[in-house]
Amino acid sequence: MLAVSAAQLREKKHLVDLTTQQIEDQIAALDPDIRAAVISRLRADAARATHDRLGSHPNRPRIQGTGPHEPGFAEHQARHPDA
Repeated sequence: MLAVSAAQLREKKHLVDLTTQQIEDQIAALDPDIRAAVISRLRADAARATHDRLGSHPNRPRIQGTGPHEPGFAEHQARHPDA
């Protein structure tokens, strides 16, 4: 039973490695501007999926408009110095 499970795991890992290589090859073949847009979209989708799955940390709520170049940043930093 253990040997069968190990063989199945090796097969799945091989499939994951092959699929990953195919995706990386396809991304590498894109025009640099298109590649940057694709990577940006993938990152945003992954961040959104992680946020949806895990939610926000209760001590660090996500506050809109608190980036360093946005209005209200200094006030936010004063109220939440560890954020």
